[in-house]
Amino acid sequence: MIHKFKIENTARGDVGGRVSGSAQLDIIPQIKNRFLFRASTDGKETDGRTPSSIRLPGQALVILLVFVATATIITAGAVTVTLINARSTGKLAQGEEALQVTEAGAENEILKLLRNPAYNGASISEATLTVGNGSAAVTLVGPLPNITITSTGSVGSFTRKVQVKGTFSNDKFIPDPLTFWQEIN
Repeated sequence: MIHKFKIENTARGDVGGRVSGSAQLDIIPQIKNRFLFRASTDGKETDGRTPSSIRLPGQALVILLVFVATATIITAGAVTVTLINARSTGKLAQGEEALQVTEAGAENEILKLLRNPAYNGASISEATLTVGNGSAAVTLVGPLPNITITSTGSVGSFTRKVQVKGTFSNDKFIPDPLTFWQEIN
């Protein structure tokens, strides 16, 4: 069907390509039908659908694969971080337990010293003290009145060492105020 357009004068008196209202209503559906949207569907028309609503074969599978791959990567990262944190926490706990065993060895040696007033200042290497999962090797060194107690504690593969300095006189152990209790390498 061919439509003829009537050229009319506009309100200002110049010539324009205006179409009457009834002709406009009749032309719009024909223009729509003539210019259907086409996408890469092998030349098949889309029956009036917009390009955003066109679904290509396999498109859902590709989207699914992208989501599955993303979820797998995120899950693998979370599991890796969790395992690393668990190992670090275990090592930290062993290190702290080794320090506690070391301090227990030093405290035990101070108690022995206070209970034995006949100590003459000679070096004493005590038998290994077992505490929990670890053990502490303690050494007491004089000469009187200055005493140095060195305790080395170990739990698993962790070893910590503490040195205690003080003065032993009149059956009392008086700690050195500056270097009384310190961890050494």
